[in-house]
Amino acid sequence: MVASASRWIGKADYAWGGGTVDGPSSGGEYGMFDCSGLTMYAVFQAGGGRICLGHYTQNQQDDPRAAVVPFEQRAVGDLVFFTE
Repeated sequence: MVASASRWIGKADYAWGGGTVDGPSSGGEYGMFDCSGLTMYAVFQAGGGRICLGHYTQNQQDDPRAAVVPFEQRAVGDLVFFTE
């Protein structure tokens, strides 16, 4: 996931609702992502197209496949949400 997302650092612009499982939405020089769109893309790519999350943060947080990771066990690539 991290590798898939990292390739867009400094390239794709931020735009609310931006991004798909295939990459950034049109616009800007390299396209556009929002935070949940980049997450959706990175998970889909890292999972070989087998894991498709919803595009909105709440959908991703509430996904039945998600698991809560104790704070002290979090690792690179874990998603951090601010609501329960």
